[in-house]
Amino acid sequence: MGRRVARSKAVSSKVHVPTIVCVNHATVPLGVDFDALIAAMQVFVDKHVAPVWGTRAKLVKSRGLVPGKWAMVFLDHADHAHSLAYHDLTPDGLPLSRVFVKTTLKNKKLVSVSASHELVEMLVDPSINLVAISRPSTSRAPCGSTISGRSPSRSRSMPAATRASTGMASGSNSSARQ
Repeated sequence: MGRRVARSKAVSSKVHVPTIVCVNHATVPLGVDFDALIAAMQVFVDKHVAPVWGTRAKLVKSRGLVPGKWAMVFLDHADHAHSLAYHDLTPDGLPLSRVFVKTTLKNKKLVSVSASHELVEMLVDPSINLVAISRPSTSRAPCGSTISGRSPSRSRSMPAATRASTGMASGSNSSARQ
């Protein structure tokens, strides 16, 4: 009765943390310094996404895609009508986010909002296969929709404290393309 049994850890302390390479192939300024955007998104993941969703990531700047790594690519124009950004899978089955800079800016939106939203979605649903079933208030029939991280970036940009801690000013309109 007084004997204690050691409990093993149910979850390994070695959790895979994906590296997400950030690649800027846009030909126009993003409206924010690219390095500052990456730094702000890293703080956003560390302070706001990982504690809630349990998904961490390491964001790094790159000139191109890297085999075996997730990616976020900034391009000029949407390849799907009305898309500011979306995430997909690489041919290897790894998450790939596309952020359309000219399309986003033409719609008077912030590239940082599109990018941070897609970042959360790819971390929450990397395989793009989660669906939530709910009953709309006007119907008794269930309906399905894909899971979205619904980050604070959906309607606004990253929290002001996140932008400030990385030197990314609110409403920054830097013309630096890096």
